[in-house]
Amino acid sequence: MESEERNETADAATPVELNEPIRGSILPIRDVDFYRFAVDHPGWLSVSGQGPTEILVRVRDAKRNVIGEQGVGPNTLAGVNIPVLPGEHFLEVREWGDNNSSVQPYSMKLALRRAEPRERVPLRNDPPRVLRMGEAQPFQIDQQGDRDRFVFNVVRACKFAVRMNSPIEYLVRIFDDRSGRMVHEQGLGPGSFADIRLEAKGPTRYRIEVEEWGNNNSSLSPGYVMVDVAGRPIVAEELVTAVDPADPTRVTFWRKELPPYEKAAGAGVDADGDGRIDLELPAGVSRTFRYAAEGVYAASALLQGVSGARSFARTWVEAIGAAERKGVRVLAHFPAEGQLIQSDEPARAAAISYAGSKIARLTLAIDGRPAGIGYTPPFEFPVAWQALGGGEHQLVFTAVDGQGNTGSVTRKVRVSEYFDLEPQDGAVLSGSTLKIGWAGPRFGPSRVHYRPAGEIPWQEAVGESGVLRQVVLTDLLPGKVYQFQPIGTGPLPPSTAVLSTAIALTATTAALDVTTAPMALTTGTLVDAPGPDAAAAQAPTTPTSLGAGDIDERGGPVRTVTRVKGLAFGLTRYGANIRRDYDQRLGVSVRNHGEKPLLVKLVCGKPPPESHLLVGFVGEGSEGAPFQLGPGDERQFMLGRNSQRRGHAHSKRYGRAKRLEARRGSGGAGPRGRARRAADRFGFGRPAVEGGAGDPPAQGRRGPRWRVGRHQP
Repeated sequence: MESEERNETADAATPVELNEPIRGSILPIRDVDFYRFAVDHPGWLSVSGQGPTEILVRVRDAKRNVIGEQGVGPNTLAGVNIPVLPGEHFLEVREWGDNNSSVQPYSMKLALRRAEPRERVPLRNDPPRVLRMGEAQPFQIDQQGDRDRFVFNVVRACKFAVRMNSPIEYLVRIFDDRSGRMVHEQGLGPGSFADIRLEAKGPTRYRIEVEEWGNNNSSLSPGYVMVDVAGRPIVAEELVTAVDPADPTRVTFWRKELPPYEKAAGAGVDADGDGRIDLELPAGVSRTFRYAAEGVYAASALLQGVSGARSFARTWVEAIGAAERKGVRVLAHFPAEGQLIQSDEPARAAAISYAGSKIARLTLAIDGRPAGIGYTPPFEFPVAWQALGGGEHQLVFTAVDGQGNTGSVTRKVRVSEYFDLEPQDGAVLSGSTLKIGWAGPRFGPSRVHYRPAGEIPWQEAVGESGVLRQVVLTDLLPGKVYQFQPIGTGPLPPSTAVLSTAIALTATTAALDVTTAPMALTTGTLVDAPGPDAAAAQAPTTPTSLGAGDIDERGGPVRTVTRVKGLAFGLTRYGANIRRDYDQRLGVSVRNHGEKPLLVKLVCGKPPPESHLLVGFVGEGSEGAPFQLGPGDERQFMLGRNSQRRGHAHSKRYGRAKRLEARRGSGGAGPRGRARRAADRFGFGRPAVEGGAGDPPAQGRRGPRWRVGRHQP
């Protein structure tokens, strides 16, 4: 029977799933068995098993290169543990020496310990994560060379502490993120607490970088980092899960102590990663949650300590059971059944053919229309969720193997009425006004409730009606934390429900005047310029008192934001069309909202290579040509654009990646500072453009007059 399988080459490999028992035999002599499997997330692959003869176990990547192997004697347990990245892989099993055989079977099992849910490839350059005062975030050095980065804002002059710990040696560096100046560097041993005391002279944004000290070790056990002004201890526990083998959608959660950290007083679990609390989890008690469908989910727990400190515990839940080995099986990893989609994230799926054939393609259809196609794992599909409009939508993933067998899975999801709401929760923004924007499901009014955090009553502000909603707030005091809530036409969706008051905590940090009120379990991205807007013109804001009511059930999620004095662009988004193949210019205004003169220079992000565009500031204010901007002053500068494809016009927008860099003038004291615009969703990262002065070329001539610089970390 074994000789009939004919899985003796990688092309004819037998498809298997992770955690699925594998049985085969080495028969006849020089027999070799190949198995194909897919890895959907970075992590560590474990291969365990044994056989009646000597066996050689090898793991190969998609290019058939050997990335791990081990030979063991008869009835001896083999154990291969290697770091892997997403993609197709192969398991090879043969007799060690190719000089023996046995009718008795060997047994093998593949298991993947996934890296952190937020980890991206390359691991060293995944996006920075947001830290808030008094809130600890976990981190893992998942593989050698991994580096995790965090950013946080201090909104006024104060002393604060950065506390950290890791199960392995770690090196921590802290930078002033606006100037790039390193303010602290320290290496520590395994289990050693870092207690780094720093002082901000004014509103400052910092960046923390942590990696293994020497880049020669890794660990999937978490470390923690927290920034605080009150000297509170880190609160942390492990979130443990158990999947019911008879019903894999039924999963039990419980908490486990994680020395040397302080235990939590309360916890709420987001079981499926949709940003809402699904169940409360008291200490010493287990709770069961039923998923709408089988899949792999990134679960998290929000932990709150008696001191007011908070933290997150994160884990993967593999709610997948055994299936009949027949036809093609498809699993949808994102989105989950019934999930509320609130921001751009690609749809993800996996497929396996039990007929022994490779998956030829996997397609995605949304509401009956084709939306994407993939040919090799991991299968990810960018989706224009906003273009779908608010309300319910149906996604169908369909896989086809090399023999023509098909399989599919369907997911029904909802797109939020407050899609792509900005500013993000916890944002610190410069400028004299705050713009709140989101995309609604249809034409409608723009309304926002806002108030100083934790206070009542709410105020209401009204903006211009449209599909792209925008409300401008003009009366926010600098350095003070505010809450805001967009108001729509329907009740608050279940997926954005706020935390239960049983675990919600209100704590005030006097040094920063920061209040933590009940909020949705969400994470945000810090931005430094006023929040997003629609293309619509700014409408006047008319605040009105709402009385002593609390959160409006007709509204969206409640977020916090802080306004600080500093630099800001005159508009939050600039767009233009290039209708000729020579250089053109766009006016961009900059205003100093601070109280001291600033020395300013402008840097523009690099457009995507496929755009064939060169973009950069020219003349005064460009790279290498800083200018003086006094308190309250506003000036306009020129952004040059040049198409590098002769005869081709470009109408696609690649805007919103501008950055401001500022340094206090010679007459002012204090640290250097910058305020810069965060890059938009168009893939800029944080690049820079080297600018050069000069007039645009005459019509018919090609540029460039500006050189595009390399991406900066």
